[in-house]
Amino acid sequence: MKSILLTLLLFCQYFAYGQGINNNWITGYGGGFGDPDFGESTIDFFTGSASISLNHMEMDFRQTHANISDSSGNLLFFTNGYYIADANGDTMLNGTGINPSTFTNMFPDGLT
Repeated sequence: MKSILLTLLLFCQYFAYGQGINNNWITGYGGGFGDPDFGESTIDFFTGSASISLNHMEMDFRQTHANISDSSGNLLFFTNGYYIADANGDTMLNGTGINPSTFTNMFPDGLT
């Protein structure tokens, strides 16, 4: 019975691993501050190992961030709680003003 349960659990993990929805991680600070090595980093796990690339985006991930990818691992959109941007970093339609608060009032554009 234990071996059957273990086999089922391993089988379920295999299918979860086969989907690419968790392949992209975006982290860092935006704005660049004039330093070419400063900005957001994208960590892509599509090949099975981490591939890290430096991106220069206006979005700041000072407090929080989230990103959504499709089942093939392609980045669809991401947010920092101030606004939502598409995979190109452009603000999406109706993607602003999603989280009104004291903190977002300090950074009304979601930028550094």
